[in-house]
Amino acid sequence: MTEISLIIPCFRSEKSIEIVVNKIIKYLHNINYEIILINDGSQDKTQEVILSLYHLYPDLIICIELSKNYGEFNAVMCGMNHCNGNYIVILDDDLQQNPADIPKLYKSIVSLNSEVVYAKYFNQKHSAFRIFFSFLAHSIINLIYFLPLNSYISSFKIIRKSTVDKIIKYKGPFPYIDGLILNNTRNIANITVEHQHRIQGKSNYTISKLLNYFLSTMSSHNSKIIITIFILLFIFIYFYCISSNYYILLLTILLAITNTAFLYRYLQSNYSEKPQFTIKSIHQKNQFDYNN
Repeated sequence: MTEISLIIPCFRSEKSIEIVVNKIIKYLHNINYEIILINDGSQDKTQEVILSLYHLYPDLIICIELSKNYGEFNAVMCGMNHCNGNYIVILDDDLQQNPADIPKLYKSIVSLNSEVVYAKYFNQKHSAFRIFFSFLAHSIINLIYFLPLNSYISSFKIIRKSTVDKIIKYKGPFPYIDGLILNNTRNIANITVEHQHRIQGKSNYTISKLLNYFLSTMSSHNSKIIITIFILLFIFIYFYCISSNYYILLLTILLAITNTAFLYRYLQSNYSEKPQFTIKSIHQKNQFDYNN
């Protein structure tokens, strides 16, 4: 039986993913595991590299290619729908998250009896803008989901299969993984790990992708912030009506625009019929290769 499934969304990672896989093999011993590599519409040689890894380690690797670039969360959801492990580890493809910490995550979730254990970085190697953006997003997440102030949410985590089975019931086109986790459990914990430098290139997160992430974080699976802003809108409209203050009017317009964006994303996430992902090909041992 597979104990750990490692899900790695791959995007433009032709120069890094082989190193990531080899480090996983180096640090994971005496435990049954599988590695699920999802090519999220990369235009470089990522698919060739992960196919060669599959042929090199057919007992370990499942190779999935998506039909286009759906985004990191969608690729992770694809991996969750194809994993077999009792515990699921999610990590990036750029080696900023050290595979040497995977045993530490596994031991923690077992010993703490948590549903999810997040890695908490004590020395982030992101840009100053990215660090500020992450701090802002984490602060708002803690407020929205009423988490303790010292709680830390990151993309590097381990999750019990029972929670993953609940998460994958969501079939909408804009999954926010941590929102889905927090809607299903608050039994989470943190362990401290070191954050590493990228081994090549720049981050694939552009400003537009970060804004899209922010929209998903705020409103994909939680209507509380939308309701809160609606209440604030009525309050600001009332004060503008009795004061005709220009600044109150400006804030009211900004709130209205922001809430329209949040509401639109919430409706998209929960009522759109767009596919969450479409698979182009799957390569897995003892199963017929699938090519669409």
